[in-house]
Amino acid sequence: KISPKVALSGAEKFDITSGPVANGLYQVIHNEKTGSVYVTSAVGRPPVKVSEVTRLDAESLKVTGQVSPPEAPSSGRPGPDGGAADPGLFAVYGLDIDRTHDRLWVSNTRQDSIAVYDAKEMALVKQFEPGTVSHGRDVVVDETRGRAYVAATRTNRIEVFDTKTLEKLEPIEIT
Repeated sequence: KISPKVALSGAEKFDITSGPVANGLYQVIHNEKTGSVYVTSAVGRPPVKVSEVTRLDAESLKVTGQVSPPEAPSSGRPGPDGGAADPGLFAVYGLDIDRTHDRLWVSNTRQDSIAVYDAKEMALVKQFEPGTVSHGRDVVVDETRGRAYVAATRTNRIEVFDTKTLEKLEPIEIT
């Protein structure tokens, strides 16, 4: 049987808390060390004008910090009126946390880039140039090795970054 409404099952076994965050949510990460939850959001098609990294208290889900990414540089492509296309923001999508350095690593998929934010201050630490990672989505931080890994879509590469120096390293080539 296909039903337009399926009742919740097993909800009584959990404490459920909800609260408004932002439109266009993409990824979430929990920092057990600080009791914070971080989410990325981006709204709409390019040029994206609303995008945020938001920090929430993991217990109450109250917003405790938020930052919008900076405006992206022009791609040089013409807009619909023939003038320069509006680049929008370095919209944030993928997300992971480097608990060692209290930094958030986010992907800026539409600009082929990534950025690093201070998790405490909710401030941009480093914005990498467009073209750094081909359509990067997911970011994985390996705190033991001090590396951040970003899959480069439509390539055979995983881009690698040093989480201490914030420098791009040699990629992993997948044959």
